[in-house]
Amino acid sequence: MFIEMINELVKERYHQECREWVEGLSEKQLKLISKYIFEEDEFEAFKKRIDNSN
Repeated sequence: MFIEMINELVKERYHQECREWVEGLSEKQLKLISKYIFEEDEFEAFKKRIDNSN
């Protein structure tokens, strides 16, 4: 359920389907999504920050 909610947030914000990416994130990365989702306007910059945070 939590993963589905995160996926929907990202999908609404960036209009990107990224379920597989979200499912592969660590707990730390999932927590950072709520912070970075409002700081980055572009999906690739957002994804890069999350990917590099592990």
